[in-house]
Amino acid sequence: MSIFTKGKPVSLADILASKVARVARLQDVRQAFSDATLISITLNIPGNIKNSRQIQLIFRAGMRELTRVFTAQWQTTHLDLQTGPEAILVVDISANTCKAKAVAFETQFALGRLFDVARNSRDALQALLCIWRGCKDLCQITTASMVCHSKGTKCLISKVCQQR
Repeated sequence: MSIFTKGKPVSLADILASKVARVARLQDVRQAFSDATLISITLNIPGNIKNSRQIQLIFRAGMRELTRVFTAQWQTTHLDLQTGPEAILVVDISANTCKAKAVAFETQFALGRLFDVARNSRDALQALLCIWRGCKDLCQITTASMVCHSKGTKCLISKVCQQR
């Protein structure tokens, strides 16, 4: 039995709407804490079941470890959404230190590969907004592939942007 089979299924539209709402929440927190580093925490859950009792247990275990790792917290927001649990931490550490700690958590914590721990700067939030609006300026962004982990995967919206 898989822990990802019990729960209410969600659609792709639900997931995309949740991501747009997350960006808006991050913008609101950014306005309140303009000089802090924001950390957005979600889970990478396969399939269309994104929340269940078991998934919540995994998220809480990860959050216990993350709140230990990121001790200089100013604010923590935790949401239990149908599209999956989410949290936002506001911390008083540099973005680079935050990134290093997030990568260490994702690779060393037993369930870390299920987590997406993303530091959010003002520029990163603007980039997320541009993606949802189809902004052509992001076509040169490169990321690491979640499947093969190779660097340099072209921005998925580049073909759309080039047509605009």
